[in-house]
Amino acid sequence: MICRLSSILLFFFISISMVSAQKSLSDSVYVLYGQYFNMLKLAEQTSKELAQKLDSISRTVNADVQKVNQNYQYYNEVLEANNKKISSISETQLYTNKTLVERNIARTVSSAEFVEAASTALNALDLTNQIFVYTDQITALNNPENTDLGFSLTRRVNTILEQEVFKGRTKINKVKKDRFLSLVDNILKSPITNSFMEGLPVVGSIKSVVDLVVNLSMQGEEISVLEVAELKNKLSDYVAYYQGLERALRQFESKVNSINVRTEALKLLLKNYVQDRVKTIYPKIQAAKLEEPLNRILMDNYNYPQVQKEIRRILAEDYTDAKNNVFYSLAVNDQRLRFPDFAVGQARFIADEIETIVSEYEAALTIYQKTLEEVLNKSRVIGNDDKINQKIADLKSSKDNVVQAIKRNVNLGRIKKSYQALVWDVN
Repeated sequence: MICRLSSILLFFFISISMVSAQKSLSDSVYVLYGQYFNMLKLAEQTSKELAQKLDSISRTVNADVQKVNQNYQYYNEVLEANNKKISSISETQLYTNKTLVERNIARTVSSAEFVEAASTALNALDLTNQIFVYTDQITALNNPENTDLGFSLTRRVNTILEQEVFKGRTKINKVKKDRFLSLVDNILKSPITNSFMEGLPVVGSIKSVVDLVVNLSMQGEEISVLEVAELKNKLSDYVAYYQGLERALRQFESKVNSINVRTEALKLLLKNYVQDRVKTIYPKIQAAKLEEPLNRILMDNYNYPQVQKEIRRILAEDYTDAKNNVFYSLAVNDQRLRFPDFAVGQARFIADEIETIVSEYEAALTIYQKTLEEVLNKSRVIGNDDKINQKIADLKSSKDNVVQAIKRNVNLGRIKKSYQALVWDVN
């Protein structure tokens, strides 16, 4: 390239010489040589810059080529991995329809088992006979003639009236003792209550006896104010005892009523759940049949053997050929064989709610028993220690029997097992 530039400059020099004949030869040679060396320097500098640019371009191109090669290698690796996945998916796809149909069938049949277990559990909460054995023992303590704790309220009140009011006298203020005590006995055994005292008949009876004595004291001066006050003091321990029993019962009943409301709501939810499942597998079922009691619906349309039989009939009649080949690609679109995922969530809620209700029932019984024991222990000032200890032990044993009966009849294990069958993994 430098040689070519030298030739061009020489030609240019000769041309200039011919045109500038008027100037001196020495000046012309000096000027031309100066221009020549300047242009030669410029050409050399240009050549170096060009070489540097070419080298930079070469390095850039090499880097880009290397990057392209790396990307190409990465692309090949990704492509190979995706091909393996696609191959695996393609093989799995051959069984997708069959898997979905089998999953829905398994869920539908297991659902029939689940709702039967759930219905039995909810009914068991209402039909636990042991709860009545337990509560009947407690109710008996409110009987004025009960002697389970070593005393009878009727006899104790008569004794207190003898000691604190009559004090050996046969009558007071012209009222005979026998007639007065007979009236008291009748009040205690057959109490007349008003709306305010209706929940506390025994306490109301004791109050009536005190009022009777106060009225008697008003008829003369044979009963002093101090004697009336002492009578109230003697009867206060009995009032506290029966009030304690009543408060414990009220708290327990309030909790049980709350549980019963929750149970009834869950029964309604379970029935709605069953209705949806029945309408799916029997789309032409009469609406009236779905409004029958839940137990009847389960018995007639949605029990394990019948649901399994109906599923087999649908597959055999509609999707199986003469060679027993099942066309799962068609069956997968049959709404009768569908079991939506949200129904699994509903079943989970029902199962969890039943478990919660059982736990709350057990907790209510435990709190009731603890409260009763506190009341009975406070009653030692009026009762017999040994009999009170025995009553506490009997009630605790009876309460434990109730809890065990609930767990046995509800059978949470069966509910959980049948629910787990609904969680069908397609992988």
